[in-house]
Amino acid sequence: MSLPVDDGDATVGPARGHGAVELLDAVLHMATQEDRAGLHQALVDRARSLTGADSAALHLLDPERAETRVAAVAGAITALSTSVGVPVGESPPGAIFLTGMPASASSDRAHGTLEETWAADPIISAERIVASTGVPLRAGTEVLAALSIAWRRPHRIDPDEIDVLHRLAAHAVPLIRAHERAETAAEDAATLRAAFDRVSRQYAELQRFHEADEQLLEVAMDDVTLDGLAQAVVAFFGGCVAVVDLDTRQLAAAGRHASMPDAPLLDEAVAYAREHTLPHVDGAVALVPVRAADELQAVLIVIASRSLDPTEIRILSRVSAVATVLITHDVYVNSAGELARMEFFNDVFDIGVDDQHLPRRAASLGLDVRGPMCVACVSSPRSRKQLAETVHTAARSLGGMAAAYRGTVVAIFPGEDPEQGARELHGAVAGGVDHPALVAAAGPVGTVGEWGSAQREALRCLQAMTSLDRQDGAATMGSLGFMGLVLGPGNDPQRFIDATIGALLAYDARRSSALEHTLLTFLDCGSSSVAAAEPLHVHVNTVKQRLERVGDLLGPDWRAPQRLLEIHLALRLRRLLST
Repeated sequence: MSLPVDDGDATVGPARGHGAVELLDAVLHMATQEDRAGLHQALVDRARSLTGADSAALHLLDPERAETRVAAVAGAITALSTSVGVPVGESPPGAIFLTGMPASASSDRAHGTLEETWAADPIISAERIVASTGVPLRAGTEVLAALSIAWRRPHRIDPDEIDVLHRLAAHAVPLIRAHERAETAAEDAATLRAAFDRVSRQYAELQRFHEADEQLLEVAMDDVTLDGLAQAVVAFFGGCVAVVDLDTRQLAAAGRHASMPDAPLLDEAVAYAREHTLPHVDGAVALVPVRAADELQAVLIVIASRSLDPTEIRILSRVSAVATVLITHDVYVNSAGELARMEFFNDVFDIGVDDQHLPRRAASLGLDVRGPMCVACVSSPRSRKQLAETVHTAARSLGGMAAAYRGTVVAIFPGEDPEQGARELHGAVAGGVDHPALVAAAGPVGTVGEWGSAQREALRCLQAMTSLDRQDGAATMGSLGFMGLVLGPGNDPQRFIDATIGALLAYDARRSSALEHTLLTFLDCGSSSVAAAEPLHVHVNTVKQRLERVGDLLGPDWRAPQRLLEIHLALRLRRLLST
């Protein structure tokens, strides 16, 4: 759109000639710019200097907002020109973009001032423009930009000025296109470089994963131990590694022992593993569940020397798989060994096998039967399987072995001091399961044929400890006092019971009364009738009446201290034997 120019009151500027030298110099100056911003600025600087205009500007189109914005300006008196977008249809540069043609405008009497004509263009007012002209920078039919010059004084626009703008625009277009291609090429190169860097990192991570996988495979195939796996993990991650079972017992460890996980971390690791299948990583600490199918076997705890990256977390998942293989292998081996030991104990204790093949069978199980042996029975609130494994580990340190047998766990070990052996077993077992345990031992015996009697004596000792309300400890018959004398070898507990409280037991049998229970409760309550009435659920007078009947049956001296001790012991033995 070519806007009419009324030059009635305009001051006509002197005619300007623009030779090829000045234009060539301008083109060379633009060609030396290293980027588009420099090219834009060089273009408006030369447009202003070649035309003598007060200002020159290069306008670009923002198609999304349908606005024109100034990309470069020379001779501006405000900062507004480079910060404001003007709607395309409401400014002279916008008219150039709409028509693709040059456009000129000036203030005159007929059409009013430019500020009034283009009231929506704040740049005209801010820059005090009274005359302007501009040309498009075209590439084919596409308008790349608009180059304009402006005056703040009345001015008649000369065709030579428009011609200069045309020539500058014609030379600027290929330079702009060249910069666009260079920037596109630089962006493509940057994209390719970023992609190459990403692929390189992925390859390096894959290489690390492959190397770690090979190391773990070698451990799984050659070492076949959790300790070997733990050492391989420490070699890769640094720091320390521990493998614990669901009771937080340590199955394997490697690295700096001073940095080993403490009790709160062990509890947290087991609690996490019970609820999750994937590793949990917090900086340099990783909790890795070890599962066989859907069953949790153990937890791998890694305290690395550095924060773990995603590749190392993937490696931990592979470590968990190898640990599963090793633990499954250990379970299989231990189960096979447990079955062999149980069969051996059944043959010796139940059937009484004692032939020339027995020493060879014992030797295959790691037991030398050529010297004196001691037998121990062990009980604990923990599961029989866990207890058997723990006791066997402890018995092996004494040169013996252990297995589950008839409701308890039985251990046999070489030596001549059963009480010392019981204490050592108790220390290892109670510490291993972190729970109270009872250990009763008997012996020593010289031949395999005597093992059965020693096992039965140890079992009676264990039952006596339970009857005495012991919750933890180690003992032999010799350390149980009266109870040991009565229950020990060569004694008949039932004869002692009959001789001490036989009349009372016979009375209860005939009358279906509860004198035995009443008397035992009375003695257990400190010989207090009032205290005994509550657990018996009777009135205190009823207790006293029953005790009078006890006196009739046992004699008037039944309350004497020595007699009362024997009666209490007989009642306890009666309760022990009945259970």
